[in-house]
Amino acid sequence: MHGDFRLANLVWQEDRVAGILDWETARFGNPLFDVGWMCMSARSGDDPIMGLVSRDQFVELYNAASGRRMDERDVLLWQIAAAWVRGCTELRLLDLALQSEDPALIDVRDLSWQFGSHRTDAELLRLIEQFEAL
Repeated sequence: MHGDFRLANLVWQEDRVAGILDWETARFGNPLFDVGWMCMSARSGDDPIMGLVSRDQFVELYNAASGRRMDERDVLLWQIAAAWVRGCTELRLLDLALQSEDPALIDVRDLSWQFGSHRTDAELLRLIEQFEAL
């Protein structure tokens, strides 16, 4: 799995993908993590993925291309996994930022906003609630 699969990491040549960048988080694992990563901020099946298609359309395209059959529960589970990883990554980046600068000059609230942990926490809780409601 890529680990950070998103539009910003694709190289386009005319109307086709010519390359994929940013492989430092690639690892052995379930490729559905990448689906969850791409769908992470989608609150419903109608929400856009990469500004191109809805989450439901993206999942159907993935199912058709991969031969898999993801349902709503699968998508939410992998969105939760992706949000968890993003949250852990943000906390690690926050910790590195705090260690690299003079703590007296740092407003932790600004760093928290910069790294998005407030957004990830709320998103993770929302996804878990949706998953439990199924």
